[in-house]
Amino acid sequence: MKKSIFMLAAMIAATFANAQITLLHTFENQINFGWGIAILEGGRYGDHGIVGNFIYEEDEDLGIINIYNANDGSLYKTITKKAGCSYTLLSRGIFTADNKWSFVTYERSNTIGWEDCSFEDCKYYYTIKIQTEYGETLATLSTNAFCEDLVTLVKVENAYKLLVKNNTKYDFYSLPGNGEAQDVETPSAPRKSARKVLKKDQVLVENADKTYTLQGQEVK
Repeated sequence: MKKSIFMLAAMIAATFANAQITLLHTFENQINFGWGIAILEGGRYGDHGIVGNFIYEEDEDLGIINIYNANDGSLYKTITKKAGCSYTLLSRGIFTADNKWSFVTYERSNTIGWEDCSFEDCKYYYTIKIQTEYGETLATLSTNAFCEDLVTLVKVENAYKLLVKNNTKYDFYSLPGNGEAQDVETPSAPRKSARKVLKKDQVLVENADKTYTLQGQEVK
């Protein structure tokens, strides 16, 4: 029994060690935030999908998310979208301390949690994760969430926190980033005038003089 407990603790520690995402407290009931705390809710059906001076669109046919600079409408970054996943709270410099784009994902399992639900998708449990644009999993926040369960991003002074509904309880995490990486920099992908092309079964993005992969890498 002690060995099993030790192994479980080691696995949990490993899940969060690299990401520096730390569980601070678990609340038995839903909490409220006081004066001066900035709040941004996200979820599978949340209204707020992106954080910072950006806008985004999902291309379901190509399975990509295009992120645009909200100042001039230029294409800033293209991220490959995993099939069957919903994305929310796309951001830079919050879930990590570097320039990686990171986000919260909801992925449906095959386990039914609410048999009588009239909406098919919400019959099933969802796994909530924090992931990066490169497919890295920074943290697994819940494995038994319903599709409407929310995560709440809050800013307390100069630090970011995350509140996650996990079954009937609420987990409160600290996050490593302070948001500084959200400043608009030189785009890593071509401008909006670029076009998508298919070459050798790979979707690429071309502009007047360069070709990029959907991850923003220049093709030599």
